[in-house]
Parts: sequence; structure tokens; C-alpha cells
Amino acid sequence: MPPFQPRLAPFPNNPSNPAEEFTNMNQRPYFEMLWLSIVPLVVAVGCGGTDPNLGQVEGVVRIDGQPLADATVIFVQGQGRPAAGVTDAEGRYRVSLGGKRIGTMAGSNRVQITTERGPSETFEGEPLPAVPERVPEAYNVSSTLVVEVKAGEKTIADFDLQSDSKTAGKGAARKAGLR
Repeated sequence: MPPFQPRLAPFPNNPSNPAEEFTNMNQRPYFEMLWLSIVPLVVAVGCGGTDPNLGQVEGVVRIDGQPLADATVIFVQGQGRPAAGVTDAEGRYRVSLGGKRIGTMAGSNRVQITTERGPSETFEGEPLPAVPERVPEAYNVSSTLVVEVKAGEKTIADFDLQSDSKTAGKGAARKAGLR
């Protein structure tokens, strides 16, 4: 008895000979191959584009001459979406609108600086206590700090804040030492 050999049923437009099938694949129309190579390229380029209305902003925040760590620096331009950055141990920050959108909207941006955080928890569910505000109200909730951001340019916005209540009064924005 001869060994069992499976028999493939022929399908329309599908050769039963694998060599023929390979040859037919090489004869695909040119535009199909071109299409398959261009689509991934267009998708990759389209996902990494930059917004022409954004300007990069970075700087250093100090309070009483010392770097202010773990502060949130918020830039608000009109009614638009706020951009924010968090200072590192040396007080350095860089703002973004989230994701890969580095910077903030061009134009006049009101700046708020805060260290306050409500109670939260770690990824493991451990409770974290609330963090009290170390920055005077004149630089956050009642801030009159303003930075002009130009589209496509990098703005360096350093803030030298004062914690004493006399300086943190009505004219605090002028005394913040914005450079």
C-alpha cells in the first residue's frame, strides 16, 4: 500500500503548485507593493509631528535662593489646556502638554507654582500623605506671573520666589525675579 499523501482541493485563482504560487506573488502589481511600503512610512511620520503653535519652556525655580524641588509649574494660556512640569532636586523644570507635546501654547501664559498635593496612594495601594503648600499664594492661586512664549522657540523662564509674607503680597509677581 502506498504511503498516505494528503490531497489539497484546488481553489479558484490559487495554484496547487507552491512554485507557481511563489512566482505569482512576485508578479503582484507594482502599485500594491508601493502602497504597502508607503503606508507605514506615512503613519510613522504623522505620529511624531510637532504643533507649530507650541513653544518650549524650561527653567529653574528657587525660593529664598534655594532650588525648589517637587514643585509643579503650570502655564495657562487663555482658556486653553494648561501645560505643566515638575521641578527636580535642583529646581529645574520643562513644561509639556502631555504625551509627546513638549512645550506650551504660544502667547501670554499665566504661571502658577505649587507644591501642594492631596492625599494619594502608591501603585501598591499604600497611602501617601498630603503635601502642604510651601509656595506663597501670590505665586500660585493668586499668581500674576506672566511669561510670553513664542511659537517654535525655546523660552528660559527662571523664577526666584520669596517666602516671606511681605514680599508675597500684592507686588509679588514683579519681585519674583522672572528672567
